[in-house]
Amino acid sequence: MGDGRASTIASVVAPRGPPPVLVPRPVLAPPPVVRAPTWKEQRRGGVVARVVGGNGLSSVTPAAAARAAVRSSPRRSSRRRPDLAPPPSDVAHVAASSSNSSSLFPRGTAGMTLDGGVALDGDAAGGGGGATRSPSSSLLPFQANRGARGRTTVGWAMAIMLQPVLPFLLLVLAASAAAGLPGDRTLVFILAGQSNMSGRGGATSGTWDGVVPPECAPSPRILRLSPALRWEEAREPLHAGIDVGNVLGVGPGMPFAHAVLGTSGKVPPGAAAVGLVPCAQGGTPIANWTRGTELYERMVTRARAALDGCHGRGELAAMLWYQGEGDTMRRDDAERYQGRMEALVRDVRRDLGRPDLLVVQVGIATAQYNGKFLDRVREAQKAVTLAVPNIKYVDAMGLPIASDNTHLTTQAQVQLGNMLAKSYLETL
Repeated sequence: MGDGRASTIASVVAPRGPPPVLVPRPVLAPPPVVRAPTWKEQRRGGVVARVVGGNGLSSVTPAAAARAAVRSSPRRSSRRRPDLAPPPSDVAHVAASSSNSSSLFPRGTAGMTLDGGVALDGDAAGGGGGATRSPSSSLLPFQANRGARGRTTVGWAMAIMLQPVLPFLLLVLAASAAAGLPGDRTLVFILAGQSNMSGRGGATSGTWDGVVPPECAPSPRILRLSPALRWEEAREPLHAGIDVGNVLGVGPGMPFAHAVLGTSGKVPPGAAAVGLVPCAQGGTPIANWTRGTELYERMVTRARAALDGCHGRGELAAMLWYQGEGDTMRRDDAERYQGRMEALVRDVRRDLGRPDLLVVQVGIATAQYNGKFLDRVREAQKAVTLAVPNIKYVDAMGLPIASDNTHLTTQAQVQLGNMLAKSYLETL
């Protein structure tokens, strides 16, 4: 009796059949997230974008990154869906790289587009118009979306690749658009020597009169290398921040650039802009420009930085040299001028890797502090032209001189710039 009751209770309590098997629910991997790489990743491997997925971190191309972004978005419907874009934290912005972002972009580039998709507003382009932007404000974000006319804009991942070279590209593209030229190369010219190269036109009375002739007006096609080694739109005084400690005015650089670009039939194919590298320093004898001196090393450093800043789109065209007044006061300096000038040309060509670099030197017309050896220096300059290949000679004698009997007037600088351009164009 007792055993039967126990078996009955056991049959009620015990479950019938085999115990259930619990199957764990599968864990779904999160959708891939597209993010911009760090600068270290870019420098280390040139990675454009990376996808973080279930299998870890893997490098992909820009096209694969765009496909991943599309796959992670909602499925296409019959209605037009909103523009695709990466998360706000992943949108690549191109920020201004200095406290004064307008110095990177020439005026007149407002509304300019890059590859038909990326626009510059007025302030980011240095145009001065539009809403007020803070110094650290960025350009429009490069997003993987569609423009108002249905054209796909530059992908945000591509913006990461363009960021290091974007300022220079914008300047050159603006110059090319203004010129109506298909090319995008920049002709780079070194401007070296003393005060008549840096320019004292309109500035011989202790202050600059501020007069800028049309031949010296700013242009998006004419750039200068700033003291901070960055390309910017050139304007008078061209040597501002370079020829320190002196009152500066108009020099030959701007009219030279205008004259070069104005003769379209002579400009090398593909040249869209002229890049000027001001290096002159007033009151300096040629001994201060020998290899190893501060002025020489600064000139070479600035020339290299100018070419590096072109990112493969620049061509070192010539060195314009106007110096010698400081060597007219002592006989020894005048007699040694030819040897020092020949050594300077040889060293510059070697250090810049251009053994055939064109040098256009200006024959001086005045002497510093009424030096007695003006004619001796002029003879040495002419002798250098005959002794060293690929050196051109332009004579400043006869150009208008200011009341200080040393410096060229503004109009004389315009004439000299045209003469230098003519001499350069004759070599093409």
